[in-house]
Amino acid sequence: MNFNFISEKSGTLVFEKTPFINKRIPNHWLSYNANSGICSIQIRTQSSPSVHAYIIEINATENDFLYFTTLTAYRNMLVFVFLNSLPLYLTGSKKKLFHDRSCNLITDTYDFLGLGIQKDHKYLIILIYFTWHFLEQHTEISIGPKISRNISPSLYYSKPAVVTKEALDLLSILFFDEFNMDSGNLLIEEVSGSILTWLLEPLSSKVFQPGNLSLDEAEVFYQQKNSLLHHKHKNVAYSSLLHQAGITDPYRFRRRLKQLYGLNIRDFVTEARLADAISLLKEGDLSIKEIAFKTGFVNAAYFSRVFTNYFGLSPKHLQQYFLR
Repeated sequence: MNFNFISEKSGTLVFEKTPFINKRIPNHWLSYNANSGICSIQIRTQSSPSVHAYIIEINATENDFLYFTTLTAYRNMLVFVFLNSLPLYLTGSKKKLFHDRSCNLITDTYDFLGLGIQKDHKYLIILIYFTWHFLEQHTEISIGPKISRNISPSLYYSKPAVVTKEALDLLSILFFDEFNMDSGNLLIEEVSGSILTWLLEPLSSKVFQPGNLSLDEAEVFYQQKNSLLHHKHKNVAYSSLLHQAGITDPYRFRRRLKQLYGLNIRDFVTEARLADAISLLKEGDLSIKEIAFKTGFVNAAYFSRVFTNYFGLSPKHLQQYFLR
């Protein structure tokens, strides 16, 4: 599959294709880079005969609209996952906000996706492209215009699903897990198929993001969310944390957080603290006790228990692995 990014301000962005190879990333990874006065884009891709997976990082230096075009003559299915700090704006006749942790399913040949980007913000988009042959082999349902509402609500209603921890774990294996990267095409197809299966689950097992959130309300929420993350290391009650973050309507913020992330305040803050703990464990300069204190946990024992329950291994074991 070929693709292009066209900037409304600077025209078509030309990509330089170079192998992206180091000790942790095998030869089937490729990196595409493009830079202009408007934004810089890096695309890393790996593929099998039936699945192509892309991770796209956009660093916006100016406000602009980017038109992402895919060029293919075959029927296919695309899964877009947005992991970014602010919403992206879909341009064209159907204006729509793509929120953080939004997973979207699109079928048939897709001409272009117009994305509004904001100055001084970074965006992360994951794109998984399935050939129709792969879909026929790996799905037991009929994917077409008469698809059952009960079988595939995400596809039928065209609603964005909230990316759950289960889906995040699968995406992590697909793009970041160095333990499994050398497995090649088999792993790419197996994990990508699991992501598709997760997305096609019945409505009752899904949390969908709201489609009626205005741009102004979305911007207020994301500003408050980022302010909360700025204060997340403070070991205080969650109500105090919201107050210190300048969130004047906690009820509305909690409701939006649940709608967009599927998480309550405690789980959202804990997840953010654990992400920072992973980074500190990789650096290897601090003890487990120091990391627990630095990331906002009450003590090392509680930190280790929460970490182990979330990741399935203790922080001590992970730190020992990083130090090898």
